Amino acid sequence: MGYFEQLFYMGKEKSILVVDDHRMVCEAIAALVETTGLYKKAIPAYTGEEALDILNREHIAIALVDARMPGLSGIDLAKLMEKDFPQVKVIGMTSFDDNETLVEMLQLNLDGVLLKRSTSGREIRTCLDEVSRGRKYVTGEIQQRIQKSQFGPARQPRTHFAKREIQVIRLLCKGRSSKQIAEILGLKISTIEDYRKAMLKNTNTSSTAGLVAFALRNGLL
Repeated sequence: MGYFEQLFYMGKEKSILVVDDHRMVCEAIAALVETTGLYKKAIPAYTGEEALDILNREHIAIALVDARMPGLSGIDLAKLMEKDFPQVKVIGMTSFDDNETLVEMLQLNLDGVLLKRSTSGREIRTCLDEVSRGRKYVTGEIQQRIQKSQFGPARQPRTHFAKREIQVIRLLCKGRSSKQIAEILGLKISTIEDYRKAMLKNTNTSSTAGLVAFALRNGLL
C-alpha cells in the first residue's frame, strides 16, 4: 500500500479543523480540504473559542488556524494548542503581508505556514501531506520572503551545529526566554546568551526572528 493510500485510510478516522473568523473564507478553505479526500471531514470554526470546544469533542488530526482573529487570536490559540492538544498539528494561515505577523508565526512551533491569498487545493494537499509525514511546510511565497534580506542571511552561513546548539535553537523557536532555556538545559543564563550571540553571527542574522526563519529554512526544527 502506497503512502497516500495509508494516509487515506488513517485520515478517515480523523478530521481537519479550519479556524477563520471570515465565514466565507473558512468554509471555502474547508471545502478545499475536503476535496483532497485525505481526512474524514473538515470542520469549520469561526472563533478561537469555538475551535477549543471542537477540539474537546472531535478527533482532530490537523488544525488550519488564521493568525489574526478577534477575541482569542490564532496566535494565542496555537500557543494553547501546543500546551493542551500537543497531538494536533497546527498550520498557521495569514492574509497579512506585514513582517510582524510573519515573524510571530515563525516564532511559534507551527507545523506549517500558508498565505490564504495564494492557497490552492493542490497546495493544501501538499501541505497536509508534508505535515502528516512529520515535516514542516512553508508556502513558496513565504520561503522567497525568508530568503530576502529582512529574514535571511546575505552571505553563506554555517548550517551545521553541535547538538547543544540545536537544542538552544529549537527552544528559541518555541518562544522560550534565555532564562527558561537555561533552566531546561541546566546551564547558566550567560551561557545561553553566548550560544545565541554565536549562532546569530554564524547564521548572519541580526535577531531571534531571523534565527527562527533560518532554522525553519534549513530544516533545523
